[in-house]
Amino acid sequence: MASVVLRYFEAQGRAQALRNALSDAGIGFDDVRTTISTWPPHKEDENFAGPFGALPTLTWDGETIAETLPIAGFIAAKLGHYDRLDRAQIARLEAINSAVFHDIVMRAGELLYVELIFQGASLGAVAPTTLHRMLDKLTRLDRLLPAQG
Repeated sequence: MASVVLRYFEAQGRAQALRNALSDAGIGFDDVRTTISTWPPHKEDENFAGPFGALPTLTWDGETIAETLPIAGFIAAKLGHYDRLDRAQIARLEAINSAVFHDIVMRAGELLYVELIFQGASLGAVAPTTLHRMLDKLTRLDRLLPAQG
């Protein structure tokens, strides 16, 4: 049985989709969550926070992977999702992952903190355009999903 450890903060955030993928595949893993107050000593520990001193990180049988999108690709490969696919097919799958992360998840986060990120902007001014773009991307992603299965 594989030894799998996923590390992130006490939040759903960027790690939740990774947790879901592992759980859905029946992969047992240690879900290590740190708090903001206990984080500082872990930041310099490459075994915990990877080479960038950031979370999430995933360790699978001694191999530590850093950053959300590479972790997702690593999990997909480990689960056999890339078996019998050529490089173009793999790139299409990874494009879906990238689009969801960058164009949906990050945009939702920006809406939560719009007044901090965009000085002088208000949620009411930014939300309509951002939500329209997010819905457009979701519609495009939906067309890529199979009708069944």
